[in-house]
Amino acid sequence: MLYNNYPNPFNPSTTLRFDLPENSKVSLVVYNLLGESIRTIVNNIDYKPGRFSVEWDGRDNSGFTVPSGVYLIRFETEKYREVKKAILLK
Repeated sequence: MLYNNYPNPFNPSTTLRFDLPENSKVSLVVYNLLGESIRTIVNNIDYKPGRFSVEWDGRDNSGFTVPSGVYLIRFETEKYREVKKAILLK
């Protein structure tokens, strides 16, 4: 389960929290509203059951700060997928 990011809106970074009921491979990817992947935060990493948090620093995969706007955070395991909105305000 992916929780709403906080703070939201955010500047310059936001925290993403998720719970896992069992061992899972996790991916967390940020997309712009065009559906383009702009940042992979977690790339198919093995996690044990529990509650976890990771931070997105508002940067893309090249290290550049992304512009203000709405972004989609996709959380995915082998059995579950969820998307949340994150708003970056500068």
